[in-house]
Amino acid sequence: AASMQSCKAAAREVQLAIRDKLPGHHSPAGKFEGYAATGALRRAVSVTAPRKTRDGWQAEVFMMPDRTQKYQSIHEYGGIIRARRAPYLVFQVKGQWVRVKQVRIRQKRYWRGVQPSDVAVKIQQRTEELVKAIK
Repeated sequence: AASMQSCKAAAREVQLAIRDKLPGHHSPAGKFEGYAATGALRRAVSVTAPRKTRDGWQAEVFMMPDRTQKYQSIHEYGGIIRARRAPYLVFQVKGQWVRVKQVRIRQKRYWRGVQPSDVAVKIQQRTEELVKAIK
C-alpha cells in the first residue's frame, strides 16, 4: 500500500511540475499582458491511477485527448497562428482590441522542459512523509 501511495504521489508531483511550466501560472505570461496558457490546457495534464506491474507500481502522466489538443503542440513547440476564416485575428490586449493577420507563439517546453531533477526532491519528501505516516 505504501509503494502504491508513493507512486501516486510521484505522479502527482510530475503532473504539477508540468502544469507549473505553462506560462502565466508561475512564469511570465509572454509579450502580451494577460496571455497565459492556463485553464483547459492546465487541466488537460492528467495522471492515471497507479497500477500493479511486475516491477512494482506504475502511473502515467499524459495530455488528455480533448478539445485542447490543437493548442497542446502550438504551446509546446511554438509556431504561427494565421487568420483563416476572416481577414484578421481579433483579441484584447491591455483592454484594447487588436487586429492582426498572424500571431507567433513562442515554444514553452512545458512538457519537454520538466527534468527529473525538478521533481526528485519533492517526490523524495512525499515518500518520506508516507513512510513516517505508516510507522
